[in-house]
Amino acid sequence: MRTLTRAPSHRPLFCSVLSHRTVLSDDLPIHLITGRVLMKPHVRELTGTSAIFEDGTEENIDAVVFATGYAWTLPFVENDSAILDRQRSLFKLVFPPQLAKPTLAFIGMFQPKGALIPSAELQSRWTVQVFKGQKQLPSENDMMADIARGRRKMEKEFMESSGQRHHVSYIDYMDEIASQLGVKPNLFSLLFWDTKLAKEIFYGPCTSYQYRLQGPGKWTGARKAILTQRDRMRKPLRARVIQPSEFSSPDVFWNQSSNKFLTVIILEGWATEQADLSQVHSLLLRGLAIFAAKGYVMASLQKTNCAFKTMKSPSHSQECSTCSKSRGHVAITWPTGLYMKGTLEKRVACDSVDQVGKTHPSVDIKVKKIAVIGAGICGLGAIKCCLDEGLEPLCFEKSNDIGGLWRYEETPECGRPGIYRSLTSNTSKEMMAFSDYPFPDHFPNYLHNTKVMQYLRMYAKHFGLMEHIQFQSKVCSVRKRPEFSSSGQWDVVVETDGQQNTYVFDGVMVCSGHYTEKHLPLQDFAGIEKFRGRYLHSWEYKHPDSFVGKRVVVVGIGNSGADVAGEIGRVAEQVFLSTRRGAWTWFRVWDNGNPVDTTLFTRYNRTLNKFTPKFLINRWMENKLNAKFNHANYGLQPKHRFLNYQSTFGDDLPNHIITGRVLVKPNVKEFSATSAIFEDGTEEDIDAVVFSTGYSLSFPFLDDDSAILDSQHSMFKFVFPPQLEKPTLAFIGILHPVGAIIPTSEIQSRWAVSVFKGLKKLPSESDMMASIARRRKKTAKEFAGSSRFLCRVNYIDYMDEIASELGVKPNLFSLLLRDTELAKEIFYGPCTPYQYRLQGPGKWTGARKAILTQRDRILKPLRTRMPPTPGISWVTFVQRSQENDFLGRFGDERSLHATPSPVGVHAWRLLGGGSCRVTKFSPRAPRGAARQPDGRLRLARLPRPSGAPGRQRASASRCVPTAENNNNKPARSGRAPRGADPERGAGAAGRRRPLPEAGAG
Repeated sequence: MRTLTRAPSHRPLFCSVLSHRTVLSDDLPIHLITGRVLMKPHVRELTGTSAIFEDGTEENIDAVVFATGYAWTLPFVENDSAILDRQRSLFKLVFPPQLAKPTLAFIGMFQPKGALIPSAELQSRWTVQVFKGQKQLPSENDMMADIARGRRKMEKEFMESSGQRHHVSYIDYMDEIASQLGVKPNLFSLLFWDTKLAKEIFYGPCTSYQYRLQGPGKWTGARKAILTQRDRMRKPLRARVIQPSEFSSPDVFWNQSSNKFLTVIILEGWATEQADLSQVHSLLLRGLAIFAAKGYVMASLQKTNCAFKTMKSPSHSQECSTCSKSRGHVAITWPTGLYMKGTLEKRVACDSVDQVGKTHPSVDIKVKKIAVIGAGICGLGAIKCCLDEGLEPLCFEKSNDIGGLWRYEETPECGRPGIYRSLTSNTSKEMMAFSDYPFPDHFPNYLHNTKVMQYLRMYAKHFGLMEHIQFQSKVCSVRKRPEFSSSGQWDVVVETDGQQNTYVFDGVMVCSGHYTEKHLPLQDFAGIEKFRGRYLHSWEYKHPDSFVGKRVVVVGIGNSGADVAGEIGRVAEQVFLSTRRGAWTWFRVWDNGNPVDTTLFTRYNRTLNKFTPKFLINRWMENKLNAKFNHANYGLQPKHRFLNYQSTFGDDLPNHIITGRVLVKPNVKEFSATSAIFEDGTEEDIDAVVFSTGYSLSFPFLDDDSAILDSQHSMFKFVFPPQLEKPTLAFIGILHPVGAIIPTSEIQSRWAVSVFKGLKKLPSESDMMASIARRRKKTAKEFAGSSRFLCRVNYIDYMDEIASELGVKPNLFSLLLRDTELAKEIFYGPCTPYQYRLQGPGKWTGARKAILTQRDRILKPLRTRMPPTPGISWVTFVQRSQENDFLGRFGDERSLHATPSPVGVHAWRLLGGGSCRVTKFSPRAPRGAARQPDGRLRLARLPRPSGAPGRQRASASRCVPTAENNNNKPARSGRAPRGADPERGAGAAGRRRPLPEAGAG
């Protein structure tokens, strides 16, 4: 079929692109060349069944589509030339010049050679500034002259076509409006103070973020948006599945510029080295067609002719007949780490010079599949870590939603642990966040369970985790496959909708947590079977409604026991809190109102602890806690030292005890039908018992095989069972950190995934067993010889330990040299999980910013009320004795209150004694107060009432205010004359420097 085309009539061919509007059409050439579309001249006439073109040809047609553009109409605007003339003249295509007041603007009424959204947005920003009066327009004559110049230019450029009057160059117009607004980037200035940004602005695409770098509407994220715009361009392009036919080239690539070979070697099993991705990326930029399987493929650059070097694989499934090299299964990801999967046939070069050109058989490449058991906080982190490293996770969750223990249900599923409605986290948001996903800054520091669930849903949605979770699926068994010693694979039997299915996985991550079975030691409480009242475990407790007016015993003084006792105590007749050992009780709110973990869990404090004797730490901490309330007086004094046993969070417990709503009792010796007999011999009538006795660790889906997990649950660094031939089973979150569980479980998952991929190696079985024995011995010694705390670890120490295995522990010495601000915050600030994203595998570019802004996120939810006047809380009093000024600082504006506090009495004495006038300061500066340069207030001396003794000190009896003084407003009195002393007479002015009057410097 013949294709008819016509040459454009506007301007010569070499400049035709600039002289008329061009058409974007990627598919048009192929449609033309295949004959599906025929180019024809203009239609001269339409008949009943055909179209006659200007070249005289006639074609039978069935339909006509007119793509003839649009007409600009504004029916709601009056047909008034004083508003808009017939030619629709607009200054800068925005403002009608004829209006007396610039209060009408047209946005987006033009055709830019580029995107409309940024141009219209910039017009809107300029318009708002004009409406507010912050930007002024020229006179009407100047605007009309500017419009005329623009029309002449457009008609000259665009064939004198009136249809192109509103056609503008994108960059020129954006810069023009930006200059009016004052937001045009200053390249010359940027070149001096931010060369990288200046180069990207000049050589890179002119994106709209450039107009947010300065001036009105400045955006702090503009710089980052500009520098990362190329990454956002490339990311959606690197998700293509590799097809086998696309890689038929040999594996050896010669780089003539650097005289180096690049060898890509694929082996089955676990790789011992990882490709230098920066070198691979540089070669990619030079046009070399290579790929890298991250963690399973080694790319080696060598200068010698013998450029073929292999990696030894732990196992071989098949060997090449030529050179005895193995082939197997590996996962493919691009050097950027984007997740991909597929099958690839590839020929692998040999490692001998004599064998150059000989190749391996075809290799099947598959993504390793990982089973994740549980979709709680540990399971979600495990899924995300698998995706980060190119693995294919499948999570089995027996309930119908994520969240695990944090999901509150009024009536939980049978066998599922539950939480009470008021449950709030014991760790603050900055300490318990995932390391690459901080909590929103407006979230409170300690989070209600609903806020935690909201965060988990945000996390799962942000990283696309939900599609990898199979709900209503109970894992029945996890067994080794027959060839486990060579493959490391597992058979996982899962029950869904009453039907069991068997899956094969290359690795298993157990994320079911500690709280799977309640620990209810009824055998330790004689007579419990005779008790007629209700008894339950704390995981069955939801709210105190069912305990109104009852007498309740709460057994156990852990975190749950303290919370439940306090909550029930608000509605019950009486609550008895039974404890065998007592407990050191600390508080979520620490010094200066900061979260306790952000204050105590710092590298600075940890360094001091390592060099401070343990008994001094215990003494300091116990004294600090006893300063809040004396534990012995409240019946909570424990038998152990602070560091030797788990402490309890009980912010409200002292208040409940001091008001009598909760009575602390010793251990229950025996239950009768209606009462409880305690070890001190006392007996109390009770109606209900709540056992807060903890949980038992259980893995019912694992075979009772000591080769998998022994009876003591021995795990190397609480993650890997040491007896397995292949490290393809990992336990996540099966520990008790003195701190947050989310960061510790997440870093465990990152390490486990690295081991699964072969990037990290575990020691021998004997070395792992020796390490476990040493840790157990140390833990048993630290925690009062109790086997209950064998899984207890120090937060910072354990995080650093796993981070060292993974290679992500922050290097403080290096940071101190190149980023002092960051190093100081890491050392003195809270040890937040973002520190473990600064370097190494899984590096996050936002980690530095997250660390430096963590204090802002801590303070933001607290500062919901703005102080009335800066500095009003700092009051300076002038002491008139001994020629010195006494500066007193007080915590708030109520420092001098209607109650004669010691502070108020002392301040009154400093002001010269006399009758005791107690005054409450108003939010504004007091009368006679002078503002100092440092923002504090300096109070002028108050005149002494008549009859008051000169320098006589007030006695205690005179400091008690009378009813008249308390109820009546103090009478105003004139200010003392400048230089005069109301006590010592006018002559004192020469001997004392007079105080400045109100308002003086």
